[in-house]
Amino acid sequence: MEVPGFTLLLQDFCGYCPDFDAEVDTFDCKSLGGAPKATHSIRCRNRRRCARIAENLKVKQQNE
Repeated sequence: MEVPGFTLLLQDFCGYCPDFDAEVDTFDCKSLGGAPKATHSIRCRNRRRCARIAENLKVKQQNE
């Protein structure tokens, strides 16, 4: 589902994660003229940690 003004910047392993903690970056577009608008990018604060875990699991699986 696409929601105008919102962008989800999530990894596949983010789905159903109990440690998901939303981090939202907002870009205010009202200074560009016209009606006030904003865009929001949503990602997880724990994304780097989880990416390291996923990479370590991948390496471990390849070594077995």
